[in-house]
This record gives sequence, structure tokens and C-alpha cells, in this order.
Amino acid sequence: MIKVKRILPRVGLFCLMVLVGLICFYPMVSLLFNSVLKPNYLPRGLLSRISHFSLGQYYESLFENSKFLRGLLNSALMAFSITLGQIAISIPAAFALEKYKIPGKEILFGVYLILVLLPYQVLQLPHYLLMKEWELMDTQISIILPNIFSTIGVCILRQGMRYVDNSVLDAAKIDGCGDFRLLSKMAIPGAAPSIVAAALLIFLDSWNMVEAPKIFLTSVDKMPISVIFTSVSGTGRNYAMGVLCLIIPFLLFGLFAEKLKSFIDTV
Repeated sequence: MIKVKRILPRVGLFCLMVLVGLICFYPMVSLLFNSVLKPNYLPRGLLSRISHFSLGQYYESLFENSKFLRGLLNSALMAFSITLGQIAISIPAAFALEKYKIPGKEILFGVYLILVLLPYQVLQLPHYLLMKEWELMDTQISIILPNIFSTIGVCILRQGMRYVDNSVLDAAKIDGCGDFRLLSKMAIPGAAPSIVAAALLIFLDSWNMVEAPKIFLTSVDKMPISVIFTSVSGTGRNYAMGVLCLIIPFLLFGLFAEKLKSFIDTV
């Protein structure tokens, strides 16, 4: 009887976890399943779905729909540019905030955290006025430039810099290493998991952005796939495009999953 009382809570917890997992996994299964249906077909049952199996919408999206390919390239250009630019700026900034004695650095970091917590809509107006003054509206630079200087990268990378051993840095200084060599040879390898985690988060956020392109861009040929996706007609085609849009994020996640796990374990 005692064993039954001990097992029942575990069984109940396991069943609850399975149920939550199925609920979370259902949208992905639905996306994949409906992506192989003929365009403009509305699902009405399992047998009907099987009889309307088609991969033609994948061919149409990749080779016949110029808007989709252009949007995919635009998204890749903006997302990779924002990620590389923000990481390049955030690494030395986080290293300096964590390892150097800078007056008022904790206050500065507090301001960084406040900027991270602010809704993106709050920052859109100053960004819009600045891009308009610089005559960069309706260019992809108007989206890339403000996002490069986002503070989220510094906040994440500073956490990773804490695990770079100070004694190792001090020994390197005694051996004559300058600041640049300390950063490139010691800090970056030591904080690699946090750099990968920050890059993935920044890339995914940039890949899925919708509001900024709608505000700063007016030309359709400059829009990312996240905006063009909403204007495509055809049920099966929409699902197929959704699957294609997931390929790059999933590939990046698969390549760097171990680094991401290492960063999560250190937090």
C-alpha cells in the first residue's frame, strides 16, 4: 500500500508531462502533415488528407514563387548581419564590464538590463526618427543598424565571461599578453557556450521579426519572409513555406545544441 502511494504521484506527474509534451508538439506535427496537402485544399478527414497528398507546393515555393525566395534571402541577410554585428560588439563590451575595473560599470549594466526589459515598441519611435534623419528609410540597413546595438547580447555574454578564470588572465598578462590577445585567446574560447547561446537567440529573434520591417520598409522586394509569408494564398502552400522557413533555424540549433546545453548548465 505504501509503495502504491509512492508510485501514484510519479505516474500522475509522468502522465501530465506526456500530455504537456503532446500539446506542445502538436503544432509542429500539424504543420508537417498539412504541408503535404494540395494547395487550397481544406482538410476534412484523414482519408481525405491522404488522397490529396502532394509535394507540388514545395516546388512552387522554391522555384516558381519569386517572392518567397527573395524573402528568404532577405531574412537570411538581415538575420546573419544582425547576429554577427551584435556578437562582434557584445563580446568586447561584456569582457570589459566583467573583467576590468570601470567606474560606474554596474550602473551601466543596470541600464543595459532596463533596455532589455523595455518593450520593443518603446524604442521604435527614436529608431524611426533617427533612420528618417539619416535618409535610410526603406533600406535593410534601417533594420540591421539599430538591432546590431541591442543590449541583449552583452547581458548574456557577461554571464559567460564570469566563468573565464581570472588567474589564467593574470598569468597571461604576466607573460606579456595584451588586451586583444586576452580577449581572442582566453576570453572567447572560455565563453564559447554563452557566445553560441547569444548568437542563436539573436538570430531567431531577427529571423522572426515582423514589426520592424513593416515600419521601416515599404518595398515588397526588401521584405523578409516573416512578412511575405502572411500575404501568400493557398492552404497547402502556406504550410509548405512554413516548413521551409524552419529549416535554417533547426539546422543551426542542431549544429550548436551541445554548446547551448553547456551554457544552460552553467546558468
